Amino acid sequence: MTAPFAVLLDAHDDFLELLLEHQEALVRGDLESARDLIAGLHEDLDEHIRHEEERLLPLLESRGGWGRIGEPRYYREDHERIRAMLAGLVESTNALDPGDPRYHREIALLIGREQAFRSLLEHHDERERKGLFPDLERVTTPEEQARLLEPLD
Repeated sequence: MTAPFAVLLDAHDDFLELLLEHQEALVRGDLESARDLIAGLHEDLDEHIRHEEERLLPLLESRGGWGRIGEPRYYREDHERIRAMLAGLVESTNALDPGDPRYHREIALLIGREQAFRSLLEHHDERERKGLFPDLERVTTPEEQARLLEPLD
C-alpha cells in the first residue's frame, strides 16, 4: 500500500531531476534547453506550492494538531524562499550570453547557487515527509485525502 500523499512527494524528486537536467544542459552549452528546463521547473514548482498553500495548508490549519516541525508557517516561509531563489536562477539563466567573455564563469557561479537551492529543496522535502504529510494523514480521512490530491481549478 502506498502513502496517501506519495504522488506529491514523488513530485519533489521530479523537481530535483529537472534541476540536474538544467545543470547538465548548462555544462553542455545548450543554453536553449537550460532555459526551457529552468522555466519548466519554475512553472511546476509554482503549481505545486500553490496546491499546498491553497488546499493542504488551510485544511491542516483548520484541524490543528501539527507536530513541532510541522507548523504551517514554516512551509509558507520555505515556499517564499524557494520562489525567490528560483526566480533569481531563472533570471540568471536568461541573462547568460555566450558572447560574454565571462560566460563560462557565470555558468559555474550559477551552478554553485543552484546547489544552495537544491539544499533548500531537500530540506523542505524532509520537513514535509516528516511533518506535513504525516500530520495531514493523521487529521484526514481517506476520502478527504483523495480530494486533497485533486488538481486546482
